[in-house]
Amino acid sequence: AVNERLAHRRAEFVAKWQSYAAHLDTVNPWAVAVGGLGLAIILLWPRVSRRLPAPFVALVACTVLAQVFHLPVETIGDRFGVIHAGLPAPRIPTVTFAMLRELSGPALTIALLAAIESLLSAVVADGMIGSRHRSNMELVAQGVANLATPLFGGIPATGAIARTATNVKNGGRTPVAGMIHAVVLLLITLFLGKLAALIPMAVLAAILVVVSYNMSEWRRFVAELR
Repeated sequence: AVNERLAHRRAEFVAKWQSYAAHLDTVNPWAVAVGGLGLAIILLWPRVSRRLPAPFVALVACTVLAQVFHLPVETIGDRFGVIHAGLPAPRIPTVTFAMLRELSGPALTIALLAAIESLLSAVVADGMIGSRHRSNMELVAQGVANLATPLFGGIPATGAIARTATNVKNGGRTPVAGMIHAVVLLLITLFLGKLAALIPMAVLAAILVVVSYNMSEWRRFVAELR
């Protein structure tokens, strides 16, 4: 809810919070209200129904509320511009020997970091649902995806702890959950970009607060201290 344009350039955790504290006078009360409502829905909705994920309910409810009452809150469209529907045409990039020599080192570094992050996500998911992932298949699938993505102008992709934890907390237990996640994102990109642009950033923040809390596993730290 603080004007993040004043603080987003500070990457360090402590420095960023110091910047937030110094600019508390720029807090948008409407954004606080929308974020608080989204947080309340996420926490209370499971008492009503567990068949429909609480973050989805919060997302839809807060977006409708913000648009109907024209609340002065920043949306995805305000922050990132118009989300254009459709996929770019595939294009084979031009690669020279000199480029191969220059980029082989960074490419290897990115590949290693992507592998570590993806396997870390898988381990987190294992701990949340008591399963055991297939490391080799995870990396093979990621490699295939990262070979195809650049043909459409994409960047290297990895498994992400935040999305994985969200998926697990909302009932995902098999790789099919991740596939559905990808298909839904594709449909949003192709057909619902204009609607997605209306989502308030504050409700996304509320969802991420809950995801971060669930990922922290603070009870495990308490148990270790005991």
